[in-house]
Amino acid sequence: TNPLIFNPAYAGLNNALNASVSYRNQWAGFDGNPTTLNASGHVSLVDNRVGGGLLVLKDQLGITKTTEVHALASYKLQLEEMVVSFGMQMGVVAFRNDYSELTIDPDLAFNQNERASKPNVGVGALVRTNKFLAGFSVPRMIKTKFNTAGRDFELYDQHYYLFGSYVHYL
Repeated sequence: TNPLIFNPAYAGLNNALNASVSYRNQWAGFDGNPTTLNASGHVSLVDNRVGGGLLVLKDQLGITKTTEVHALASYKLQLEEMVVSFGMQMGVVAFRNDYSELTIDPDLAFNQNERASKPNVGVGALVRTNKFLAGFSVPRMIKTKFNTAGRDFELYDQHYYLFGSYVHYL
């Protein structure tokens, strides 16, 4: 429901100020259930040619918490009845495991909390007409690895997103 999460080219696309907050509580009632909060805002600037925005994502699954903060910018070209937008996002991904929240017998593997922050860069492009929207993006271009207790943990890898929509009036 919020294309800004996976494509920075969406920033300022509809020539208005937009703000969004959503919260998801999956498997409510289970200990350590996944929750996600995302908040974003974006606006069109410079005679509707430039877009700017801010995106904050917070995920929690059990003792693992991930927080992302990204600044987004886009540039839009008006071509006849079509808008082509190119976007970029830069930010930081903060990861944390809090082992004190576990109810287990003491184990050396779980005696020290883990936390790290890594930079992130993402890019995207999209095309919009009155009836059609299509985009391609790579919101996490930098692979995010953490080394904890002598083992590598990969939080994010590169993913490619292709999306589209079409409006047909009845």
